Amino acid sequence: IRKGRLLDRTHARHYGIFYDDLVNAMRAALPENVRFIAGRVNALEAGAERQRVSILGQGDVTARLLVLATGMGDILKRDLGIERRFVHQRQSLTFGFNLRPAGAGAFRHSALTYYGERTSDGIDYLNLFPAADVTRANLFVFRDHRDPWVKALREQPKETLIDTLPGLVKAFGDFEVMDKVESWLTDITVAENCVKDGVVLIGDAYQTSCPAAGTGVSRLLTDVERLCKAHVPQWLASPGMAAAKIAAFYGDPAKLAMDAHGLQLADFRRRLTIENDLRWRARRHLHFSRRRIMHGINRLSPGFAARLRGLKRPRLEAAT
Repeated sequence: IRKGRLLDRTHARHYGIFYDDLVNAMRAALPENVRFIAGRVNALEAGAERQRVSILGQGDVTARLLVLATGMGDILKRDLGIERRFVHQRQSLTFGFNLRPAGAGAFRHSALTYYGERTSDGIDYLNLFPAADVTRANLFVFRDHRDPWVKALREQPKETLIDTLPGLVKAFGDFEVMDKVESWLTDITVAENCVKDGVVLIGDAYQTSCPAAGTGVSRLLTDVERLCKAHVPQWLASPGMAAAKIAAFYGDPAKLAMDAHGLQLADFRRRLTIENDLRWRARRHLHFSRRRIMHGINRLSPGFAARLRGLKRPRLEAAT
């Protein structure tokens, strides 16, 4: 929905799950022969043969390959001489909080995406979906983190949302914010000087993702898939773990394409949301008009709409 008007309606199956529940479920699914250690890493050593991880209070772990999946954390990467290059500082703000219906037993829709109504608001979209026994709200915004509006959203989330998205209550139903509003400020960065003996970066540790673009999970899974199928088996089949082996992963065509897609979509979402010159006003109009047209075609002829969608290039995306 945008400006109180229905753009389209999807019927695909989606799953809402909290991040900590997802992590715990994946840990529980590890095979019994996998050694799992929870602790704070306080030192790393990487070389052409063996890698060493020192865990506070638990000694050292050694292995042939070290995989860093440390997200936006820089400390361990800096210990290895790996830096990061800023593509776009303060790219976006993400807010997360939980809702429940006010004055009704349920909301009008099980899930809803509500797009920003004015470019001056800097709101890309508000994503509402069921997770556990609550409705989760993820709000993606392109505004300065020092903007008074940001403070108002944290302190008076319901009033600020209704004021900024006046059609929200009519579309979704009245609501109460159940808990504290969490927020994250995201920079778009790419690791530099990362071709090192014995260590490889995956996911946001290599290149961060804009949450509004929804490519973070897809990029991470692409990295893992390419490592497991195309690179690690070959690396382990011969002695050593020199940088020449590691370089093959960073030059993998599938990884390069996915990383480029993440950067392109991050730039597109920001410009589509806040740019106000003639070119982007036209693109914004075309973007939302096309969705309304496809929704109308789908209501009249679902089969024809499905064939039209089949003509588009497939795109791998995930939302969290």
